[in-house]
Amino acid sequence: MRRVEPRGPAEGPGLHCPVQPSARSSMDRASDYGSEGWGFESLRARQEVHTEDPQRTPAAQRAVRAMARTAEAARIIGRHVPVVPSVVWRFDEDLIRWAAWLKDSDAEAVAVDLGTLTAGAAWSWGVRGLARLGELLAPNVPKLLANGPSRVDRIKDLIEAWPGQVVPMSQRPWHLARHGRALNDDLSDSKDVSLTAAELMRINADTFERTVRSLIANARRMAA
Repeated sequence: MRRVEPRGPAEGPGLHCPVQPSARSSMDRASDYGSEGWGFESLRARQEVHTEDPQRTPAAQRAVRAMARTAEAARIIGRHVPVVPSVVWRFDEDLIRWAAWLKDSDAEAVAVDLGTLTAGAAWSWGVRGLARLGELLAPNVPKLLANGPSRVDRIKDLIEAWPGQVVPMSQRPWHLARHGRALNDDLSDSKDVSLTAAELMRINADTFERTVRSLIANARRMAA
């Protein structure tokens, strides 16, 4: 059996990794990409075999997981369930590829998860990436669903960086309510033992939405 040699380091979506070739015949391989349509079921079958290989490299494991996600995406799309693509990137080339795909797909919204970018430098990197993606997508910029930011300054950063509509999403109002804390208009918090967790959840959610709407309105007035 011919051994596939490892390729160079992975760079974002253009992931290359060493894998063991399948021993099946060319007729079997052809069916993966022909009569079964997309062939995702075959990809899943290969994944189940390859995950048992103890010699598999971390890069190959990531590729296997990516194939499983692709298969799941195909099943969701086949059921006509509305989906929002979640954008991840590492290099500028990744953003360029994402922009091309989003333009072709006419996506109405995109999602990003910024919850892990807690350090200042990491956050600045993420904001620069969003600004770059927005620039590449202009003038038809989809709505941005941004998970993670819950501070006023960081929400402002998102609004300034993204040239389209921004919807910040955060679990902080819920977490605060569980611990008996109320969210203030400046998104700081304070102890409140007079209300139940359910009541605090409702109040915190309303406060978060009201503050975000105010920040967006102020940004629009300044841009006008």
